[in-house]
Amino acid sequence: MEDKEINKEILEKILEILKENKPGMTLQEIADKLKTSRITARKYLAFLEGAEKVKMKKIGKAKFYYL
Repeated sequence: MEDKEINKEILEKILEILKENKPGMTLQEIADKLKTSRITARKYLAFLEGAEKVKMKKIGKAKFYYL
C-alpha cells in the first residue's frame, strides 16, 4: 500500500479510538466510530497490523482489534 493512499489522520484516529477501548473493538465498531465503511476501516487496520501498531484476536467469528 502506497503512503499516498493512507491518510495519517485516520491512522491516528484509529489509534486514539483503540486507546480509549482497551479490551478491543470489532471492525464494525471501529468503522462506526470513524463514520466510514468497514472496507475503509479494514484497509487502515491492515496497514496498522503490518506496522505492528495494532493486534487482532479472533473470538468465535468476530475479530477484535486492540493495541
